[in-house]
Amino acid sequence: MEVGTKKRGHEIGKRENRYFIYQACSECGKFRWVILCNGKPVNTNCRLCGIALRKATGKYGGANSVNWKGGYYKDKKGYVRIYVKQDDPLFPMCRTSHGLVGGYISEHRYIMAQHLGRCLERKELVHHLNGIKSDNRIENLGLVSPTNHEHHTFIVLLQKRIRNLEANESQQRLDLGQPRFK
Repeated sequence: MEVGTKKRGHEIGKRENRYFIYQACSECGKFRWVILCNGKPVNTNCRLCGIALRKATGKYGGANSVNWKGGYYKDKKGYVRIYVKQDDPLFPMCRTSHGLVGGYISEHRYIMAQHLGRCLERKELVHHLNGIKSDNRIENLGLVSPTNHEHHTFIVLLQKRIRNLEANESQQRLDLGQPRFK
């Protein structure tokens, strides 16, 4: 096969019918078929060289990644997660995957660990006192055990409900022309 040949996937035994180009890996020189996207090859390296390169250098991880958004994002549950490099003393709290150079951690756990000057254990929970998951000020965070967390959360929810009921009652009294308090 000649380098630079373009063919459809079904012509070369692939399941997808996209265009492919025959080219060599930029690292090891191995020839293989590469998917074309907007007329350009998607990968310049073969799969094995790409994995080895990411593990060895972190070249495509962290700030060098095409998906980099500043080192933080909000997860599906509403918690802010931040990127922590391997040389950070709190890195052991990260859950890394694929042997990459850095990892993400929940920002509220990171801030509490910085405040305490040590890594948190998995069983230690950090509670948002006002219930807002993205409010990660140290004044709004508390370290609790799993059993106390459920009890504390229930009390906070009851207090919030009482405040809402009192506000509604006050508004109804004002609407009726009655004094706020008896």
